[in-house]
Amino acid sequence: MRTKADIEREVARINERLRQRTLELRIDNFSKGLSFMIFSDDLADGECYLEYPGGHIELRRLSDRDDVLENLYVRTLTQSEADQVRKECGL
Repeated sequence: MRTKADIEREVARINERLRQRTLELRIDNFSKGLSFMIFSDDLADGECYLEYPGGHIELRRLSDRDDVLENLYVRTLTQSEADQVRKECGL
């Protein structure tokens, strides 16, 4: 029977694999000139960040209108805000 410690180790291992894969996808997107979408519990429902290969991050609002997903620009984060988002998200 698996112990609580075994389960916690397995969860930690899975979380680390997910973190590594996320970092790989981010780098892959940037190498193709694509943005990388970042979701955060700190944002309102329907909001996300888009990080671009040049380093800037935009706050975006996603909405579903008439079965069409809209991605609306809200604002560009300051450099210190962008650095804080990366730090909080482990990027």
